[in-house]
Amino acid sequence: RMAIVYGGDDRAFLECYTIKAMRLLEKRIARMPAGDKRRIYLAHNVITLSQEIEIDDEGRIVLPQPAREKIGLASVKDGADAIFAGTLDTFRIWHRDDWDADRVNQKAIAEALLAPGEDMLSLLPDDDDEPEE
Repeated sequence: RMAIVYGGDDRAFLECYTIKAMRLLEKRIARMPAGDKRRIYLAHNVITLSQEIEIDDEGRIVLPQPAREKIGLASVKDGADAIFAGTLDTFRIWHRDDWDADRVNQKAIAEALLAPGEDMLSLLPDDDDEPEE
């Protein structure tokens, strides 16, 4: 099982969490003061607009209708293509067109962060800044 978050109007993707990671996120939201506008926003978009789904024996998932609508995959008849993209502790599901647009945006971010020819790994902190495991 996993949780798919389809809330947040500014997001062009679905964020997918393990059940354990989702429970930790729920606890963080629950620790916020009741009535806090940030808590209300997060509770609505991260908890209310999420759904637990099953992964079948073949490793497939069926996206709930609201999640498909969120990223423009309401109908497979339109030939829409979904992209699965891993992040550090989640993965995201994008409509191909939004993914392509985000790649252009990421290129602009890279140009702002890196000098021409500079390797992206130069953005990492020095090894001595890493916490001990």
